[in-house]
Amino acid sequence: MPPLAGDRPRAVSGPLPSGAPSRAASTFPLTTSPWIPVADLDTNTHREVGLTEALVRADRLVYHASLGSESIALLRLMAAALDAACGPRSVAE
Repeated sequence: MPPLAGDRPRAVSGPLPSGAPSRAASTFPLTTSPWIPVADLDTNTHREVGLTEALVRADRLVYHASLGSESIALLRLMAAALDAACGPRSVAE
């Protein structure tokens, strides 16, 4: 099927086995889409938040950690995002 006018090619996520049909990668904005499980201390509810809200409201959210590599990876991602946003502006600093 030829592409429609205005369609852009989409990236394929990860290598595909030979002979496998190609698939378009779906997009999921990690910064705004809810995916991090937390307890909100303001509303006394359990919900999911995006990376931005997790960092901005860190003093009012409790992360529901499960012991495992996924939890460690998430904490490293949040630390890296926080360092990129608020860390030193130069090597000398």
